[in-house]
Amino acid sequence: MKTRLLKNIAVISVRCNSKRLPNKSLKNYNGISILDRIIMNVKKSRHVNKIIVATSKKSSDSKIYDYCKKKHISCFRGDELNLIKRFDQACKKYNPKTVVRLTGDNPFVSHEIIDFMYKRHIKKKAEFSYMDRTNMPSGICPELINFSCFSKLLKTNCNFNFSEYMSFYFTNNPNFFHLNKIKPLKIFEFQDYKLRLTIDYQKDFLFYKKLIDLLGHPRKSIKLSKIYEVVRKNPNIVKINKNLKTKWRSKDLINKIKKASIIL
Repeated sequence: MKTRLLKNIAVISVRCNSKRLPNKSLKNYNGISILDRIIMNVKKSRHVNKIIVATSKKSSDSKIYDYCKKKHISCFRGDELNLIKRFDQACKKYNPKTVVRLTGDNPFVSHEIIDFMYKRHIKKKAEFSYMDRTNMPSGICPELINFSCFSKLLKTNCNFNFSEYMSFYFTNNPNFFHLNKIKPLKIFEFQDYKLRLTIDYQKDFLFYKKLIDLLGHPRKSIKLSKIYEVVRKNPNIVKINKNLKTKWRSKDLINKIKKASIIL
């Protein structure tokens, strides 16, 4: 039977190997995992035709595959280190126009932002679209990538051992790809104080649980405006994880990524 071609596919990269918080995407609270929350939100998007979880063939990631199989979630197992190749292979049989890139540590990724970015991506005829996150919380924005860009990138001389930081393989090559940095709508911005909506440390998970409590344990997609409303009414919860550092911001790592990702 011929595989039905899909226009847009959301791919969620998930691994179990986080040193700071192992198995974070499968962490469960009140019967719903982080991965479940991501999928709930993405399903609400008007422009995503299919969702695929992309993990590795490493034995430690079998629990992700088993979880997806139990939940009837499409799951692809591919290259452990080369995330570009994993995304390319995960989508190849569907041959989509656009891939919505997501990661398994962002339970509050916004379907509203996905749809907003998609319209801007198409309008600009871009190959890689990303949000200007200057005044935005971490963990709510996807990236949009034309599927053809993965094979285009794989033919270059890049070192893909740092491709978990996929964004840099595009943003560091403005002469090779048509980039589109999107200015967010005011309703998406949160300038009150630093707000982390990603899961990287145990304190992030503690914040997540407290926020879910305050949201009333919804078993459906959560609007960004509702999250902002609850946080503004309960500003003390931000103290739980606001001072945590992002790994990729270290100068040494940034230099390594830059060296690996620039197309010569």
